Amino acid sequence: MSDDDLLADLRAMWRAIDPPPPGLVDDVLLRLAPELDDDAELLALLAESDVLDGVRAVGGDTRTFAGDGIDLLLSIGRTPDGRRRIDGWIAPAARGAVTLAVGTFRGEAPVGETGRFALTSVPAGDAVLDLTVRIAGAVRRLRTPAFPL
Repeated sequence: MSDDDLLADLRAMWRAIDPPPPGLVDDVLLRLAPELDDDAELLALLAESDVLDGVRAVGGDTRTFAGDGIDLLLSIGRTPDGRRRIDGWIAPAARGAVTLAVGTFRGEAPVGETGRFALTSVPAGDAVLDLTVRIAGAVRRLRTPAFPL
């Protein structure tokens, strides 16, 4: 039996035993559509941690995202008034701009030549970060999936 035959048999077995729920593909595509509504590349969440104690904020956590040849690290601190401060770094370092959306809130910040940016007074909630940078002469538009603040 070839590998292709074995995989076909396994696929048929799982479709018979545990088929995907009706509408699953449409639901997934519908959920991703707002995140992929333009030419932005979707970054993948690689890691998250809640062990930071920041200097500028009380407690906090980190999120690490990655895409094709680019990494994004976010340090998310909680301020005494319950809002968030986000310090971010991209690698390789490049100038650009970020926009963070949390509900109706929109925060914008420049990305310096070292790849660093900061957003202050951000409300808690589910956030999406859009990043536009110039790397190796090309402008890249990147977007994170939604993540909690």
